[in-house]
Amino acid sequence: MKILTFVKRKKRTLIIIGIILAVSGFIFYQRLVNGKEEIQSTQVKRGNLEETLILSGEIKADKRAELRFQTTGQIASIKVKEGDSVQKGQLIALLDQRQLQKTLKKDLNDFLNARWDLDQQRDDYKDKALTVAMQRILDKSQFDLDNTITDVEIQQISIEYSQLFSPLDGIVTSTNNLQPGMNITAATAGFEIISPDSLYFEVTADQTEISKLQSGLTGKLLFDSYLDEEIVGTVDHVAFVPKANETGTVYAVKMSFINMSNGNLKYRVGMTGDVEFITQSKNNTLYIPFAFLQEDDKGTFVYIIKNNKKTRQTVTTGIETDEFIEILSGLSKGDMVYD
Repeated sequence: MKILTFVKRKKRTLIIIGIILAVSGFIFYQRLVNGKEEIQSTQVKRGNLEETLILSGEIKADKRAELRFQTTGQIASIKVKEGDSVQKGQLIALLDQRQLQKTLKKDLNDFLNARWDLDQQRDDYKDKALTVAMQRILDKSQFDLDNTITDVEIQQISIEYSQLFSPLDGIVTSTNNLQPGMNITAATAGFEIISPDSLYFEVTADQTEISKLQSGLTGKLLFDSYLDEEIVGTVDHVAFVPKANETGTVYAVKMSFINMSNGNLKYRVGMTGDVEFITQSKNNTLYIPFAFLQEDDKGTFVYIIKNNKKTRQTVTTGIETDEFIEILSGLSKGDMVYD
């Protein structure tokens, strides 16, 4: 009896498992069949389309200067700090000039001595017939005088090189932590000054996109720092040569701002953002969702239903957006297309 009861329980269990598998298989089959038979469709519509191009970039400055001393020496004084506003011609920093001034004084004395020697020789020879030897003495004295003049001029240049003046109106953006008392060379990094009035937006465009970007084309700028503000910019020019050290062939596109006010220095160098250009637009034109467009070796086409059968229909297309594509021929408003 125990063996018979065990066999009956085992049989009942197998029947239940079989029913579960059958039901699961039927459900899976129905879903598979329904998925295959489900066909997406859309209607050809007429309306307005805008082809846009979105590029990323950052703010740069046209007027910026990197200042460094052109001679060796010890920094005597620094007249500015980072963030200061400066004017063109303003003194930024200077080196210790004590040795330079003393050398200049010595060179001036040498000049005076050479000048007096030449004047004295001319006085001595003025009433005499000049021999070849006398003329050589006068010529050598003139050469000596010329050399002392050159020494004075060189020393004056050295003094000029010991001072840094701002070449433009702007803001000191870097001092590279230079301090009075530091010894520097011509290779030592110096100061950076940027004019906030010379900001522009630079984007990078692929070689396939630059044909759409002509001088004067306007675009809407949206900066990552101020997502609620929209600024209008215009293309100034597209670079003639591609950017170096890029993975593809891309070109720099320079844009100027049209309606940006930066009196409070809200917009700064390095801020990133995107610009959207409307490169083409069509009004009252036919279009379909881009996903329904097909393409093969024979050309571009869509599927329509003709005589209760899915049929290929060749089409000619125009401008594209992110979602839609213009239909120039092959379809009419209201036609149904299928995937």
